[in-house]
Amino acid sequence: MTYDDENIFAKILKGDIPCESVFEDEHVLSFKDINPQAKLHILIIPKKKFIDITDFLENADPEYQSSFWYS
Repeated sequence: MTYDDENIFAKILKGDIPCESVFEDEHVLSFKDINPQAKLHILIIPKKKFIDITDFLENADPEYQSSFWYS
């Protein structure tokens, strides 16, 4: 399986789909969900290209992972 540059999160990162950002740095983008399942529902996505959480956990270096968890 390969990374799809046209998935919804890739489009958000590229700015093709707008979002209401709440935090951003060189590693992550955090934004409000457009269809929240709770009063406050924030999505946090890595800026590097990972297929899924397994890919992220297996292939992101520990420094990158730690910056993601503490964003």
